[in-house]
Amino acid sequence: MTISALRDAAWIAGSCLLVALGTWSLLLSGGRGWRPTALGLLAVPLRELAGLGSLLRGALRLGAGRHLGAALPAARGIAVTALLLAVFGGLFATADAAFRELFARLTLPTPGPMLVARPLVFSAAAALVGAAALVTTAPRRDGALPAYTGRVLRPVEWVLPLLVLDLLFAAFVSVQLTVLFGGRDHVLSTAGLTYAQYARQGFGQLVAAAVLTLGVVAIAARVVPRSPGADRVRALLLGALCLMTLVVLASASRRLGLYEQEFGFTRLRVSVDAAIAWLGAVLLLVVAAGTRLGARWLPRGVVLSGAAGLLVFALADPDARIAQRNVERFAATGGLDARYLAGLSADAVPALQELPEPERSCILRALVPEPDAWPAYNLSRERARDALRGLPPGICRPVHAPRR
Repeated sequence: MTISALRDAAWIAGSCLLVALGTWSLLLSGGRGWRPTALGLLAVPLRELAGLGSLLRGALRLGAGRHLGAALPAARGIAVTALLLAVFGGLFATADAAFRELFARLTLPTPGPMLVARPLVFSAAAALVGAAALVTTAPRRDGALPAYTGRVLRPVEWVLPLLVLDLLFAAFVSVQLTVLFGGRDHVLSTAGLTYAQYARQGFGQLVAAAVLTLGVVAIAARVVPRSPGADRVRALLLGALCLMTLVVLASASRRLGLYEQEFGFTRLRVSVDAAIAWLGAVLLLVVAAGTRLGARWLPRGVVLSGAAGLLVFALADPDARIAQRNVERFAATGGLDARYLAGLSADAVPALQELPEPERSCILRALVPEPDAWPAYNLSRERARDALRGLPPGICRPVHAPRR
């Protein structure tokens, strides 16, 4: 709710709402380990219908009690009165214009669609409350995976693969360090390699390295025999693998940065930047779990780090940053994707005010926010209206075509 009041970008508010629901569900469900963590993220949503039914049954039982028995006739009377007013008031209002005007003054101005939307929102909220109550009162099961009882691995069966994998990553990282600091010169000097291909290759390396590293860590933590010596060797090999993967993430981030310098910032590109940062944080959590801190907290730590990262991402105002960087790029290169910028939210309006004419007017004419009713107040839209009141958009002429 806080992000919805601060940011106008629906893609940010929607993501935060989904993550907040999953995190809230996890905190209510309890349990430890990867499987109970995954189930806990869905515990409340999966019990929504059951939760609404539970609340209704509880309300009926409460209403049948001795203390509320006297209030039921009054409630029924109010309900019948409201129904009669709605039916007959609607008939009279449609039959006589003067009465319709009087009836409109006596009733609250409520838009037609809201008559349906608000009860639905209330029902959904009530269902979530009921589902949360069911999840909180349900018996909690640990749900942890059973201990590994397979064949005990000899050192050569797990030390050798991990050591070779570390050497492979070390060779890959040595190349990436050259690329990481080579930057633009490397891209321009490589035959047949465009900025788009360079960025896509970097993102593929990011996904492959992260999945490989986390998968190897998960398997090794389960199948490698536990002993003081084996634990130290395993922690050393897997820790080195995680740290080298961080270098791969840095290289991928650098590649994407070159692409953004060439073609500007978009929502997808800044989201990928944020995903790279979060994957780096997850790898650091894995490294920490491999030390004396233990790993029981790791599943929840991964989920909560993602939720915290999304909150920071939303508070950083992505649409405004996208607009600001594209304005700076336009001043430096003359390249501007006006159609894309016109599709941003009101968060971007103050930054876009810095554009020269006619680009400023052509973009901002599509971003003028409508006035908000008090339940839908939004800080970004209010700031956008203030900025446009001081300098409204003028006449739109053709703008520069985006350079690709």
